[in-house]
Amino acid sequence: MRLRFWRRRKEPALSCREVVELTTEYLEGRLAELERLVDEHLDECDGCTEYIEQMRATIGLLREVGESGASDEEVAAVLASLDR
Repeated sequence: MRLRFWRRRKEPALSCREVVELTTEYLEGRLAELERLVDEHLDECDGCTEYIEQMRATIGLLREVGESGASDEEVAAVLASLDR
């Protein structure tokens, strides 16, 4: 009897849900040993990679708004546009 071995795609150590829960700490560089696991997950998961990039962009935009001295109404309008 001949056995056939199939190469399976390596499953990431963290689930997508876990990566989402760790996003803030990951982006702030506060994960230490878990950062490697998040990076491995991102290497395998296009959806989470896109999510992290969207969060980076959002944080960057919010910093710009904060530094511009925008009014509370302007900040609320930007935040509302992100909810779409």
